[in-house]
Amino acid sequence: MLIDVSASMSLFEPQKTVLPMLASLKSLENDNPDLVSFSLYSFGDSLREIDDYYNLEFSDRKSHYPLPFNHQGNRSEHTIIISDGHWTNHRLPPETFSHSTFHYLELPKATPSPYLEMNIFAPQSASANTPVQIEVQLIGYSDDYTENTVTLSKNNAILKQEVLESDSGRFSLNTRLTVTESKPGMNLYTIEAKNSSGDPKATHTIPLKVYPDYISYSIHTQTPSLDVRFLSQNLLENDLFRRKNSDPDVLFITEWDDEAQTLLNRLSDRSIAVFISSLPCKQKRLTCPHFNLVSQPYFNAKDFLHNLPNPDYFITCPNGTFSGEDVFLAVSLPECSPDETVPILSTARFQNRRILLCAVSGIWKWDFLPMAIERDEQEKFLFSSKLLDRTKELLLTNLSDSLFIYPSGELSENDSLRLKAVLPSQIPVFSPLRMSFSITSKDFGMDTTVSVVSSGALEESIVLPPLAKGSYELTCSLSYEKTFFTAKTSVSVNTDFSEFRVTDQNTSFLQQFAFPMSKDDDTFLRFIFEGADTEKLITQRIEINRSWLLFALIFFLMFTEWIIRRRLKLD
Repeated sequence: MLIDVSASMSLFEPQKTVLPMLASLKSLENDNPDLVSFSLYSFGDSLREIDDYYNLEFSDRKSHYPLPFNHQGNRSEHTIIISDGHWTNHRLPPETFSHSTFHYLELPKATPSPYLEMNIFAPQSASANTPVQIEVQLIGYSDDYTENTVTLSKNNAILKQEVLESDSGRFSLNTRLTVTESKPGMNLYTIEAKNSSGDPKATHTIPLKVYPDYISYSIHTQTPSLDVRFLSQNLLENDLFRRKNSDPDVLFITEWDDEAQTLLNRLSDRSIAVFISSLPCKQKRLTCPHFNLVSQPYFNAKDFLHNLPNPDYFITCPNGTFSGEDVFLAVSLPECSPDETVPILSTARFQNRRILLCAVSGIWKWDFLPMAIERDEQEKFLFSSKLLDRTKELLLTNLSDSLFIYPSGELSENDSLRLKAVLPSQIPVFSPLRMSFSITSKDFGMDTTVSVVSSGALEESIVLPPLAKGSYELTCSLSYEKTFFTAKTSVSVNTDFSEFRVTDQNTSFLQQFAFPMSKDDDTFLRFIFEGADTEKLITQRIEINRSWLLFALIFFLMFTEWIIRRRLKLD
């Protein structure tokens, strides 16, 4: 017997449905100890054998059907499942229910529990001083009329607040919040929703990458090339980029020489350099007939195909020329450099400045990636557009002077506290850091220190131990070269409402492999547990009497029919 002890089962009054069924089984076992026996298991987060069913707690966060139960169930002729049928792993192998005859207990209609969930639809990036629309959807259930308050804040300052009314029962409410002003860099907004009773509530943190009104750029090149031509064309078509010969935000370098070094030295601390078809070193060119993609974490499989045209040549530098950071695209060259992986799109630190490297010449061919084989020429892939996207993100990291810390997602009980940290641009890549965290609430306090090595990514991931349900204030601090940085954020740990969205038993799913049964069907229970064990062998003798007179009469009639058919010529 399998009992689902997930939290959603508490909505079906298990004290009135599950326990009476178990009592009936116990009575059958006591009345017929030689004929009836049953094994009791619970499942949800895990499979467990139960000895005392009176103390069952329906509180598991998942309803995961235990496939290992098949090994135990193979010894049972009948299996009874007590579950609402809303399983986490509803797609099971066909042989899962082939070893036994399955039955499921019919449950009454669920009694919903109040809950509140919030879905956020917001852009990941925006331009400065451009209004940003944030769509908010509230889904939940309340016993009475409720006022649901939605609050948008930044740095603990309330920017906007709306009240959405809902009647008793299930509701789905929608509203739109507008952010009118955002400065370039990373901006963090918090949206909190709670009803008039104060509990439950939901909290979301929205990281918004805000770019300047425009990004100025300059291109340093000595000789014309198709790579420069296609790059210039994409920059002209992009409204965010504007050409500026002096003090640009982005300097594109296609040839490394003394003039390029001079321009690089003149750049401001916030500006970045992008090397295309060139590297800041004594270059080595590799012309290979074939190459294999070995790493492409920045690209989706649908964006970057493996049948790329061969470029003109690949470029490498001697080891130690600059300190490498993130590699977004790397290839292997079996014919030219079989033991080496060549990064062709990566970030690095050169002369105390972050740079973006595209170590390949002939990328204009990748803007004409042949799609006829796999996409019927319905889509086009522009490598230069991907290059510009990465340029914008790298520039954004240089605009962040402050330390930011925020939860990476909605937090529930027993969840690890997963945080995202945006480090100040003053901290170099690969710098070892010690980040101090202080987490406090009305009756709780915890201090901890985490060691982090800056990777150069826009966001660093940090994991702290789980917290109990409640609201907390989190303070993070770190120091680098006598400069002290601090950041504060609010953390809300809420009840996991995923199991409380169930409204009724999923009988259409259960009926695919099990027969329904009622908790009051005592006759059916006795048939299951007694019928197979009380079979009796019945022997019955049947005598067949042979009569020669009857045989003679049958042969006479057959002979007469034959004579008549011959005379009438029917044969």
